[in-house]
Amino acid sequence: MFSLHPHHLDSPPCDRHWTTSNNILKTLTKTKGNNETEMIELENIIYTHIHNLITYILFIFFLFLYFFRHLLHYYFKFHFFLIQTNEKLKEYLRDKMLVV
Repeated sequence: MFSLHPHHLDSPPCDRHWTTSNNILKTLTKTKGNNETEMIELENIIYTHIHNLITYILFIFFLFLYFFRHLLHYYFKFHFFLIQTNEKLKEYLRDKMLVV
């Protein structure tokens, strides 16, 4: 479905989320290195994009840790249980070998 909103008339729906990237490209083609303030503005836009991306990735990572911390807890508990069991098994087999 196409939207009749004035901001959306110039682009199909699948391209709407690329509007900021399109603005960057328009600024790039418009400046061509002539105006230093526009290049600084462009750098700020790019740094904002990168900062937002890193923020979203960290947010999702910590959200994952928050919701799955109990699963991680039991995973590591089981992991260390296996390590401990393995050590006990090695001791047992070593003692058995010495006895035989």
